[in-house]
Amino acid sequence: MAANLMVNIGGTWKDIAKGYVNVGGVWKEIDKIFVNIGGVWKIAWTSIPPGGEVWSLTDMGYPTGIAVDSSGCVYVASESTIKKLNSNGVEVWKQTDFYGSQDIAVDSSGNVYVVGTSSPSVRKINSSGGTVWNNNTVAGAHGVSVDSTGVYVAHDTEVNKRDLSNGIIVRYNRNASNGRSVVADSSGYVYSAYYNNYDEKTLDKWNPDVSVVWTLYDVRLGMDVTVDSNGYIYVAYYNGPAEKSVRKLNNSGTEIWSNTDVGNAYSIAVDSSGNVYVAYQKNAGTKNVRKFNNNGAEVWSLTDIGMARSIAVDSNGYVYVAYSLAAGNKTVRKIKA
Repeated sequence: MAANLMVNIGGTWKDIAKGYVNVGGVWKEIDKIFVNIGGVWKIAWTSIPPGGEVWSLTDMGYPTGIAVDSSGCVYVASESTIKKLNSNGVEVWKQTDFYGSQDIAVDSSGNVYVVGTSSPSVRKINSSGGTVWNNNTVAGAHGVSVDSTGVYVAHDTEVNKRDLSNGIIVRYNRNASNGRSVVADSSGYVYSAYYNNYDEKTLDKWNPDVSVVWTLYDVRLGMDVTVDSNGYIYVAYYNGPAEKSVRKLNNSGTEIWSNTDVGNAYSIAVDSSGNVYVAYQKNAGTKNVRKFNNNGAEVWSLTDIGMARSIAVDSNGYVYVAYSLAAGNKTVRKIKA
């Protein structure tokens, strides 16, 4: 077995994979070096390997959704609690009166949108943690996303778009069955995933004018959908092993690649380089979190914690995962991408 490369610092051999800085004559171990580029601090070096944990929390039981903003603040929803954390995992604010939460999103101003299966089904929270509005016009909400034009919500019975002031302005599908996720691309096309079997649709693409562009039926149990800046679509399906559980599609709905070796994909995210991150509802000891490159090849995977429920990625090279486990376990983690 090859030994680690070592360097002698002050007469002591140190592992070069770690960083050190001399503070007042004492060598201190560091895990990150930052550089300022155009007024923005970026990580230039870190000792944390890809897939390595940066921090984790154990005090939040059964989280259902996770999101991250451009400042690295993290937003987590559980069955009765909504939290904002700073980039180090320290609580900024929390609410404890939203029940049955299923998903969470954050806009560019730091406003938070939470959806759930109780009443209200949709809530907007400002950046300080105060409730702006509640809405229960349509019950049973499971998925939410937001852009500069509005809030998109996937309900059991329809997919809709609301303006940021709470009014429903577009109803994409008033006859939806088991809506689970919805997202819009930069051109205004909307994609919605449905938890249905083969005899019903599992993915729609909608024009901004609410007409359907295409519909897919060929893979069952659509659970989550996201898009990248190049118009590619990524879908997580809650299928068993040997069935397609992760897919990349072009904007015509044609499959680019798919993955079948791990089942029960629950949540999916993509970074600016086209790398794909997937959370699986599997027991510990099996792959629960995976990174794929843009060609669908696995880069790394994690098996140490089970029941990954929601996943998000930021622009600074970090992944955030919520695990559907009781408090006392690691249920929220920040991971190096």
